[in-house]
Amino acid sequence: MLDCKRFKLDDLKAGAKIYFIGIGGISMNGLARLAKAAGFVVGGSDNHPGERTDILANEGIKIYGRQVAGNIDDFNPDVLVKTAAILPQNEEVSRADELGLQILDRAEFLGAFTRTYRRVINVAGTHGKTTTTSMIALMMIEAGADPAVHLGADLDLFKGTVRTGSEDRNILVSEACEFNRSFLNFSSTTAVITNIDHDHVDCYPTIEDVIDVFAQFTGLVSDDGCIVVSGHDRNIAKAISKAQAAFASSGRRFPQVVTCATDEEVCEVSGKRADFCARNISFEQGLPSFEIVHDGVSFGKVSLRIPGTHNIANSLNAAAAAYLNGASPDSIVAALCGFGGADGRYTVKGKY
Repeated sequence: MLDCKRFKLDDLKAGAKIYFIGIGGISMNGLARLAKAAGFVVGGSDNHPGERTDILANEGIKIYGRQVAGNIDDFNPDVLVKTAAILPQNEEVSRADELGLQILDRAEFLGAFTRTYRRVINVAGTHGKTTTTSMIALMMIEAGADPAVHLGADLDLFKGTVRTGSEDRNILVSEACEFNRSFLNFSSTTAVITNIDHDHVDCYPTIEDVIDVFAQFTGLVSDDGCIVVSGHDRNIAKAISKAQAAFASSGRRFPQVVTCATDEEVCEVSGKRADFCARNISFEQGLPSFEIVHDGVSFGKVSLRIPGTHNIANSLNAAAAAYLNGASPDSIVAALCGFGGADGRYTVKGKY
């Protein structure tokens, strides 16, 4: 059996079989598509099959409508991937255990994917991950980078939650969720932290626990990488300070910290004006327009199609991450002006 803590996709032979329990879930569905695009034979089960599993079946992925032990014998997987919601007494898990199969948590498998790309932009934070990840993805596409993308919601452009990207595996843009410390499985060359609040209290009894885990997350960024943060967030400032102390004690060079803010005031994180700021902010029917300014130079005017000051902040974090990975100011502005939002975030369901 492989050691999941050191699991690499390269450990699997070409055409290896990967089985996903709960394959109809929004994240598992996307991971299954990424695995198939990477050349693996993919199958999985879901007790509540529907539109998502139908799409996978049409793409040649074997779907089982009940989670029973016989599925494992029938599919004969090399690796099994499950979500945290799948209990140890699940028939498929029990059968995989009996056969000595490698069983990975969803986050462990996604983490293995992050280690197969040359550049990885992971977007973390209590709020705004999906929107910010979507923005970065569109900026990199507009810039011609052809990224792979992993989201926690559907995006119309992708007709789903993932984009497979170029075969050279040059860049991956992914959400990195802090729930159950999942994002500690991921490797980053660029990490984005949108904000830190006291969330997931079942995992983190205090805000200090949340700050600690975000400090650990920054420790997984490559030394020559960068960390993009909301500059006025005091909890982020604490996390960065803790991480810097840990790096110093181990003799490692701390990654570049790039700050973003919706004003030009001194930041909590850096003690100076943010590297990326918003200028000349105005609103029309709740929709913001503003200039993105980097080191005093304007990228141009952005008019968002999604409302709120918080989405100005998301835009700045996304712009910084994309710019640091080669996107031009024109590509960044064009992507933001065309972005209509990810599913479930200000999605119009109807009128009455």
